[in-house]
Amino acid sequence: MPKSRALLPQAERLRPALSWSMARLMSKRRLRREIGAAAVVALSVALTVAASMAVVCMVSQNGDAAAREVATPSLPAGAIIIFDSAEEAVSALEEAEGFEGIANLRRFPWVNADTRLGPLFVLGALDSVERGTLLCGPALAKEAGEGSSLEVWDADTGSLLGTWTVRSTGEYLPEGEYPEGWAWVSTDSLGHENLSGIAFDVTGDPSVVLSRVIKLSRSYPGAKVFMDGFTRHIVRKAALRAYLPWQAVSVMVALTAASAVSCVLAVSFLGRKRALGILKVIGATRPDLRRLVLAECWYLGYAGIPVGLVIGFALCKLGLSAPVPAAAFPASAVMGALALAGGALLPLRLTRNATCDQLLNNKAIYAFSNPSCAQCGLCGGF
Repeated sequence: MPKSRALLPQAERLRPALSWSMARLMSKRRLRREIGAAAVVALSVALTVAASMAVVCMVSQNGDAAAREVATPSLPAGAIIIFDSAEEAVSALEEAEGFEGIANLRRFPWVNADTRLGPLFVLGALDSVERGTLLCGPALAKEAGEGSSLEVWDADTGSLLGTWTVRSTGEYLPEGEYPEGWAWVSTDSLGHENLSGIAFDVTGDPSVVLSRVIKLSRSYPGAKVFMDGFTRHIVRKAALRAYLPWQAVSVMVALTAASAVSCVLAVSFLGRKRALGILKVIGATRPDLRRLVLAECWYLGYAGIPVGLVIGFALCKLGLSAPVPAAAFPASAVMGALALAGGALLPLRLTRNATCDQLLNNKAIYAFSNPSCAQCGLCGGF
């Protein structure tokens, strides 16, 4: 008994300290002997990254193209929220926070107009116009009747962009110099008294103002938002969602790359079963072997990520002739890293389930530890 106790410190000293630094050193040495395997893994990861970047670029390009087709009207303010009651406008104006330095807030009147185009929201003041007409902002029609039209004049060129008639008069409105995107409407068609809204004169980042305006409007169910570029923003988001199925291409390429990486690492595992068994005999634990497999996987394939980014960037610039969005770089790199990690799952399972007897005597090792797998033996194991 004392003799065996005396041997315990020696056994502890023989136990290898497979830290990350030791695992990296062993992986680097193995990499020098397996250039072909490293090339296969790195190429698989590079193709995953390049395909992901190309898909992200194509989706973004189509979203921008759809947004450019939307004509943005000119508003009397950077953004406008209209409410169903003046009380809601006063309450929202008091609760508005986070606009300091990016927008100036003020009250803004609006009315309803019942026209042949359907119920319209008329934006603008009523006290500085001639009787019978009203200078109003862009109108949103729920339903457009047959033969209806909208009259909008371009202030720069003086050309007629379109015409429309109101139901109360049935006549075209007089010509004049109007701001771009605006039209005249007869005051006889107005629904009721003035209502209140909030106008935001943008002085900072428009995208930040837009997000905060939308957040404020959600507190009031009947509130409606008008903003330069808001329609383009909605159309672009809808177009991006429409092209999301193209991401299946990235997923398929990533799965193919993960399969290739898994095959290479599994073959590498089979080629050194006895060496891994010796490590387990002298004290290496499952976490130690797991670190070794992960380090080897990383060193075999990490070079594919920057190479894939370069290939994907060139493909987007030369093949698609489109600018590469900044989000494409981290998204593509993450996709490549996921493919690399997915390829390491099978070797990790084998390492976890392997025993010293299986490794040293070259017996079959199964990815699933269910005893029925070993009894069946149809797949042969690894």
